[in-house]
Amino acid sequence: CLLTSISEGQPLAVLEGMAAGVPWIVTDVGACAELVNGRPDEPFGPAGFVVPPVNPRRIAERCVWFHQNREDARRLGRNGQQRVETYYRTDQFIDAYLHLYEERRAVYGGHRV
Repeated sequence: CLLTSISEGQPLAVLEGMAAGVPWIVTDVGACAELVNGRPDEPFGPAGFVVPPVNPRRIAERCVWFHQNREDARRLGRNGQQRVETYYRTDQFIDAYLHLYEERRAVYGGHRV
């Protein structure tokens, strides 16, 4: 899949595709690079490629790479799927939000949360 945005936050489409085992080509905006490349301390490896924004030549080169390296592309898709299954589960983000709300309640005495 391709996400060629010039501005993003944390694109849910990329997470959804990764959950399905689809490798990505994304532009280096928002959290795209972190989603595709992962964090330095994780074991999964890249889930595709990150290219500079507004660079159609680089995007095309990566599309050709996917076409010519199908088994490697499947491996990238599996890397992304493992990353999503490990770090982006619903129960994890609910727990993170609950922790954030409890933390803010303690700071503000419960008056703003």
